[in-house]
Amino acid sequence: MNGRGTEPAARLCFAEMIFDAELLWAARPRGRRVRFTRSERAVLAALIRNAHRIMTRNQLLDAISGVGSDAAERSIDFLINRLRGKLGDDARRPRFIATQYGEGYVWIAEPRKEKADRRPPKAKTGANGAA
Repeated sequence: MNGRGTEPAARLCFAEMIFDAELLWAARPRGRRVRFTRSERAVLAALIRNAHRIMTRNQLLDAISGVGSDAAERSIDFLINRLRGKLGDDARRPRFIATQYGEGYVWIAEPRKEKADRRPPKAKTGANGAA
């Protein structure tokens, strides 16, 4: 929600998943939510912002820890695997994150519009048409 609590926040939709605008969580089709850690959110944000572009491990490390961090590149592989598990993504048949061997990772999911199926139910009418 926005600061006034009157409008829903923008959401990001990829495949069947609906992501909170701040990437705190994503909802699966039947409403089951998965939550993301701070590091997972940073990697997701970097990948989504640079969709269809190869992000090297070093670039993703910089997104997590800041430029010049001494964190190991392999920690990115660990985070990507965790994200794939949460998203139900298969490395061999990716829908969200593809591996570019020897280079890095790419966000490949195309954005989609959220279905407008969250409308209030229609009022029932009686025989004379009155509600």
